Amino acid sequence: MFQQSCYAECFVPRKNRIQDTIIKFMFIAADIISVFSLIYYFMLKSPLLMFVSLVAGGIFIALSCYLFPRFKVDWEYIFVDGQLDFDQILGGNARKQKDRIDFEKVEAVAPTGSYHLDNFKNVNMTLLDYSSLTGADTFSIICHKGEKIVEILFEPNAEMIKMMKQKSPRKVFED
Repeated sequence: MFQQSCYAECFVPRKNRIQDTIIKFMFIAADIISVFSLIYYFMLKSPLLMFVSLVAGGIFIALSCYLFPRFKVDWEYIFVDGQLDFDQILGGNARKQKDRIDFEKVEAVAPTGSYHLDNFKNVNMTLLDYSSLTGADTFSIICHKGEKIVEILFEPNAEMIKMMKQKSPRKVFED
């Protein structure tokens, strides 16, 4: 007989953070300052200062073009037969696998703040946040990674919770 495979995926766009906006603003200000300094030093007819401002401006503009798309972050969760992958999508096109969880190492999956997670309140855990940062309803996964215990925040859809519960009914809680 063939065993039915469990597969679910969920795409979650992350909200822009304030520190990302501040860094973008700083890069734009550096670009503008370098362009104005290039014009100013050109009017003074100072070739050395003009060359320095040209190089600095080129570097800032190149860094801006490289880094700006990376500030747009989306998350994709993929659950396949007892493994949950957390992929980070940068700028809409660069995919990077951030984490992979095997459900044999999972202690519990429950809504964040649920009483099912009370046993882990006083445990020293590392927190990994793979959510949208919008304040939506998040779930927490408590699992072992090496010798550490990790809490992972994420926002699965109902189908993914159903598949996880089908695979590990004693570890996944919906209330």
